[in-house]
Amino acid sequence: MVRTEFVAAIKQVGTLGALETVETVRKVRGLLARQVAQSVAAVPAPAGVKIESRMVPSRHTPGHSVPVRTYTAVSSTVRTPMPCCIYIHGGGFMFGTMDDVHFQCTRFASDLQCTVINVDYRLAPEFPFPVPLEDCYDAGIIAGGGK
Repeated sequence: MVRTEFVAAIKQVGTLGALETVETVRKVRGLLARQVAQSVAAVPAPAGVKIESRMVPSRHTPGHSVPVRTYTAVSSTVRTPMPCCIYIHGGGFMFGTMDDVHFQCTRFASDLQCTVINVDYRLAPEFPFPVPLEDCYDAGIIAGGGK
């Protein structure tokens, strides 16, 4: 079932034709991003989750930093050290942003009493494989306290 707020964007995507050019891919990303932004803004974050955005230096691309958002459960029952998961949004390494899964990440942190690291990796075709996967790896290692 498709959420109603995405129906208009999906119809517009269908009029763009095949995803044969970088320009078409960017148009589709823009349409979807606008719909997601409206949807995310309408949903309040669950209580008891601390949300922080930061940049993590890339170990594979000198001078580049990977945007990450951490969602940490804050309550008197939280275990230390706290369990952690890295959430890599869907989209086949070509579509999607960390905002697409903002609500899911807040729910995971709250419901599972853990820290969730949400990675906004670079996308293909501008950054072909393995660049997106390296961004996710770097974010997980460094945001998790490694070097």
